[in-house]
Amino acid sequence: VRAGTNTLKCELTTAPDGTIESFAVVQTAPEGYPELRPHRISIGFYDLNDEGQVVRTSQVSLDINGERTEVPALVGVHRPGLILPNDDDLSFAKIRLDMKSANFATQHLGQMVDPVARGLLWASAWDSVSDGEWAAQQYIDFALRNLANETNSTTTQEVLNDLSVAAHLYVDPSLRATSIERLAAAEWEMAQNAPAGSDRQLQFVRAFASNA
Repeated sequence: VRAGTNTLKCELTTAPDGTIESFAVVQTAPEGYPELRPHRISIGFYDLNDEGQVVRTSQVSLDINGERTEVPALVGVHRPGLILPNDDDLSFAKIRLDMKSANFATQHLGQMVDPVARGLLWASAWDSVSDGEWAAQQYIDFALRNLANETNSTTTQEVLNDLSVAAHLYVDPSLRATSIERLAAAEWEMAQNAPAGSDRQLQFVRAFASNA
């Protein structure tokens, strides 16, 4: 057993009509631990339904090994709004989204029905900060846009903790006071809008108290 966590990302091209022309899963490893591992994963396709919810429309499962694994089964398929590698969290790995999927998640994470899929997207966003790929302010924008609609208590608490770390430790020092003030104001607003006396309201009030 060797240290290090692999990162999985989907790389694809699409035709003008929106169908996928090529699709592959790319695996990377930390520079200090360059071990690539076999993984059994599923790739989920997600889109908005007529009720405005983000639901899974299809899924394909496969084994990947090495740096790049082509996925011919997805060639010719219409590209959805969100493509989620490691759907259902079957393998121990970090994930990164392609650009279109990342933009979709930023806009619609709060409308995603599946709590496991939401958890994967939250984790991917925070990993991007920890790995230096996102600025802390980008994560704060992402989280405050979507946290009010998160219904899973554990996920909510994890995001609140990550927001506090981002604002207090990772944000540029010249922006820190403003970021903490913004965070406290948003948490107070979410507390007021949460069901009275609920665990959810208590989470937001505690977070507000730590940042006010």
